[in-house]
Amino acid sequence: MKDFNEIRNLAQKYIDTKKDKETILWDPIFRLENNKLCLMYAIVEFCDEEKKDYRIKRPTEWFIQDIESGEILEYYNIHEKDFTTIEEVPLNSLFANTGKSIVYDYNVFVVDSFRKWEKEIKEELKKKIANTTYKLDQEKVIQVSDELISPRDYVLANLDASLEKMHNIVFYDLGDAIRDAYSAYYGSLFASIRKKYLEDKSIDKELIKKYLNLIKYLWPESYQLINKMTNISGVIDKKFDLEIEEMLENK
Repeated sequence: MKDFNEIRNLAQKYIDTKKDKETILWDPIFRLENNKLCLMYAIVEFCDEEKKDYRIKRPTEWFIQDIESGEILEYYNIHEKDFTTIEEVPLNSLFANTGKSIVYDYNVFVVDSFRKWEKEIKEELKKKIANTTYKLDQEKVIQVSDELISPRDYVLANLDASLEKMHNIVFYDLGDAIRDAYSAYYGSLFASIRKKYLEDKSIDKELIKKYLNLIKYLWPESYQLINKMTNISGVIDKKFDLEIEEMLENK
């Protein structure tokens, strides 16, 4: 049986054949179609990428995928069939997308903290060099290729590149660890929901609620839109949504 990533990749490959440019898909939302539990994907488009306006447009296209095989079942334009109603989400609706998630916040904090430390290191080094009274640090005793340079000049020439390597190690390692841990939990929720449904056609609403919350955790500013994509009753966590609202209001 295909795992979550294989199912997700099938959806991405399908949409790549439908669109003439790179298309963003949110992770699939569980939805009932013809009394069958399926996966629903909305086509995500930004307001104006050229002007760097990355607010998300109200999706006008969406499709349904079989939960077991990954086969694409139906592809819709909202004028043919809508995942919600235009009255609930008007066509001109825009949803903020400025990265106000917890994961984004931590990554920004890491970057800002590192850059502050980097600036302080450079300033301290310049002061140290300016206040040096001995001349030995200017002796050309380090060979680089066919050139001899002093320790001072070597450090100054390589400082930016060395600090950038340190930044990449800290930032990308942390980002990769967060992504991998998120993906592992996400995949386990998906597998549990699908297994229960395929075994006895039972829909575990509590697991779907956790799954949906996890998507909203990464896209908190669009949580209301994400809620509209499912038509399964009892899976919207109103308490979680209130916490999202509080977080957004406090920023």
